[in-house]
Amino acid sequence: MPRNTEEWEGIYRQRSAIERVNSRLKEQRRLDSHCFRGLEKLGFHCHLAVLSLLAGALAKAQRDQMDEIRVCARIIK
Repeated sequence: MPRNTEEWEGIYRQRSAIERVNSRLKEQRRLDSHCFRGLEKLGFHCHLAVLSLLAGALAKAQRDQMDEIRVCARIIK
């Protein structure tokens, strides 16, 4: 697929969005350094991490804080 097409740009935009989510999961949900052995345990931990990320976004959406949905880490002052 040529890189200068609209289809390529659409796919690349989706990829960059997914990479942002992966980055948040690694940095803020401990998926970067885990201590689980076995595919089942690791898969369970990954599912919980994604669910907690989505639950936080849903809670902010329900409180009409749409501009803060992407902020998934608590700011400590």
